[in-house]
Amino acid sequence: MTDIKQYRLISIIVTVAVVFTLGCGRAINRAAERRFRDSLPNVIGPARSYRVHVTGSAEDTLGGHLSDVSVDGEDVLLHGSLRLDTLHLVLKGVEVKGKNVTHVRSALFTATMEEASIDEYLAGEAPEDEPLRGTRVTLSDNNLVTITSERVVLGIGIPFHMTGPIRLNGDQLVEIDPSRLVVAGIPISGRPLNFLKRRFETAADLSTLAFPIHLTAIQSTRGKLIISGIADISEILRRNQVE
Repeated sequence: MTDIKQYRLISIIVTVAVVFTLGCGRAINRAAERRFRDSLPNVIGPARSYRVHVTGSAEDTLGGHLSDVSVDGEDVLLHGSLRLDTLHLVLKGVEVKGKNVTHVRSALFTATMEEASIDEYLAGEAPEDEPLRGTRVTLSDNNLVTITSERVVLGIGIPFHMTGPIRLNGDQLVEIDPSRLVVAGIPISGRPLNFLKRRFETAADLSTLAFPIHLTAIQSTRGKLIISGIADISEILRRNQVE
C-alpha cells in the first residue's frame, strides 16, 4: 500500500471514530436528559413542556458527573392554580449514582409570569360578600404594578385601581410596597383592596415549590414579571428517583 493510500485510510478511520464517539456521547447525554425530564413533573409540577440539556463528556456522564444541567419549562403549574409562563433552572455540579441524584453544587432559577397568568390567578377567588369583577393587572417598567377592578354593589360595578412598586420582602416573598401604594376610587371598605394586594403577592410566592428557594431579584417589564434566585433542590432530588 502506498503512503498516500495509507494516509487516506488512516484519515477515514480517524474521521469515522470521531463521528462515532461524538454521536455516542450525545446519545448518552440525551438518555440522561430524558431521565431528568421524566422526573420533573413530580419534582416541580406538571407543565406543557420541559426541555433538559446536559453538558459534559460522555465519559463523565457515564461516571455520574453531569457537569451542568439546564431545565426550561413552559406553562409550569404550581400548587394546583399558580402558573409560571416560563421556568429556567441551571444546575451545576450534578452528581448521579444509579438512578438517584446525590448532589447538586448550586442551582439558579428564573421564573416569568405574564399579565394574563396573574389575571387568571386573581380571578380564581373573590370575597363572597364583596364580589369583584373585571380584575386586571398591568405590569410596567421600574417595578410598578397596577391592579384595576370593580366592586359589585347591587349589581353595579364601582371601579377602582391601586398602583404601587413591588419589592422583595426578605428572601422568600414579593410584596406591593404598602408605604407607596396609591389608590383611586376607594371602595366602601378596604377589604377588596387588601384581598387583591394579598392575592397578587400570593401569585408571586414560589415558596410552594417542592424545594427551598431564596429570592435575589424581582423585575417587572412591560407585561411581564421576572423573579430570580437560588434554588436548593439537592434534598428533593435525593428523594426522587430518576427513572
